[in-house]
Amino acid sequence: MQSAIYKRCDEYIAWSVRYALTLGAKRSQIKEAIGVALMMAGGPAFEYGSHALQAFDTYEKG
Repeated sequence: MQSAIYKRCDEYIAWSVRYALTLGAKRSQIKEAIGVALMMAGGPAFEYGSHALQAFDTYEKG
């Protein structure tokens, strides 16, 4: 997921988040992955990190 955020690709973010959910990822783990992406890519990744968290919330609700 970090590379999806780093590359700023919404489709890749959505796929990565959905796959992480199928593997049993929790919201805290998604937030940790977003943090790693922020360390790798800096400020530009901040916006796309929020996209990943929004995707998680959407997919978790079903």
